[in-house]
Amino acid sequence: MMKKAFIFDIDDTIYDQQQAFQQAFENQNIQDSEKIDGSQLYKLVREYGDESFQDGFEQSKLRSMQIHRIQRALRDYKITIDDNQALAFQSDFEKFQEEIQLFPEVEQLFDTLTDRKITVGIITNGTKEKQTLKIKKLKLNQWISPENMLISEEVGVSKPNIRIFKMLEEKLTIRKENLYYIGDNFLNDIAGAQSAEWKTVWANYRDHQTTDETVIPDYVVESPRALLQTVKKLAAGMK
Repeated sequence: MMKKAFIFDIDDTIYDQQQAFQQAFENQNIQDSEKIDGSQLYKLVREYGDESFQDGFEQSKLRSMQIHRIQRALRDYKITIDDNQALAFQSDFEKFQEEIQLFPEVEQLFDTLTDRKITVGIITNGTKEKQTLKIKKLKLNQWISPENMLISEEVGVSKPNIRIFKMLEEKLTIRKENLYYIGDNFLNDIAGAQSAEWKTVWANYRDHQTTDETVIPDYVVESPRALLQTVKKLAAGMK
């Protein structure tokens, strides 16, 4: 059997980041917040945050991006918050993310892949400090070698830039047609990995819409359970 590798995004792919978001938002007592669909607000915040870093991750702009994305999302609901309240929300969001846990199905999947001696890796956007903390909280070192984890700030390039995918490809020395990238973000994860000619599995748990009709994921899964089933089949050489 040809060597394969399965490379994962972290946030909202292998654990549920929206839960921490919802807790942080409810903690702020924002006026008229009862009118807001929390799931839709979370989608907007992710969207506006991604737009801020389309040209790459910059630590110096991180706080301004965090303020902008929640303020911009709330403006869609005609709700205004000041910078201090936006930062208070961000502080709570980060605090609640300290309680994150892997989806049970992902833990089972990692066990299966490593038992079969199949390479597992991570490519994630974000700061070295925060993403390293998530890696520790999720205990990813049980399954993934540190050299197979790339954090955008640490390597100086962010998804969807093809270079971050090529960096890991060169380390793995596995043919690109046998590299699979699994992520929830259509632009950063699916379009980015396909630009490197990797196979893609779109973890579309929240019914996001495609943002580029020319990009077609190789596989789409709508739940962690479906992700487990699909990747197990791919690992076994099944379609």
